[in-house]
Amino acid sequence: LTGLFTNGLSLWTIFRTRHLWNAFGYSCASHAAGACGVLVVFVIYVTPMTFFSESIPKIFTNERVSYSVGQLSIAFYYGAVYAHILIATNRFVVISKPLSYTRYFSKEMTLRWIAVVWAVAILQSCMYQIDGCHYYYLKNEHTFTYSKTSCGEFISMYLEFGINLAFVFFVVVADTLTVIKLKVSSKVSICKFYMLTLLLLYHYSFINSML
Repeated sequence: LTGLFTNGLSLWTIFRTRHLWNAFGYSCASHAAGACGVLVVFVIYVTPMTFFSESIPKIFTNERVSYSVGQLSIAFYYGAVYAHILIATNRFVVISKPLSYTRYFSKEMTLRWIAVVWAVAILQSCMYQIDGCHYYYLKNEHTFTYSKTSCGEFISMYLEFGINLAFVFFVVVADTLTVIKLKVSSKVSICKFYMLTLLLLYHYSFINSML
């Protein structure tokens, strides 16, 4: 609930603050929306399944509903991850290519990027409705898991792990280059550079926790 509140507050703040009606604000709003979506799934579905499994409506235990909830959580999850990549790219471009920034991150272009982000996330989640390729909540073990099939094993071991590892690498590299470029171009003090490095490490730990 804390995460749902803070991400909801972020969305409300961006919506109410005109100074955030720009590429960075829109990207952050997209990220917060994805995070909210994942948390809503946990509040509405996972919590009742975990603590009230004996008294919840039978529809909660329906296999197709479980598969659909898993698909929905995947769509929101990757919507948030791709938005994080968009934010990292936005930071890199504004620092390293300021004269070209409006070409790639005007308001209209940013909205198009966000539309692409969510289209890819939704299309990617559709494969989890294929028989034998499901992602669902296992109430006995209190965790989401993949189908115990060759398809499920391939998705979990190679597709999911590979994609997330690539995204972590991309964001870490982009943020590292951004910090280096900022240090070189602005000649910031060692103290400020240290703080920027800590910020980079924070982003790394945040994305690493999503693996």
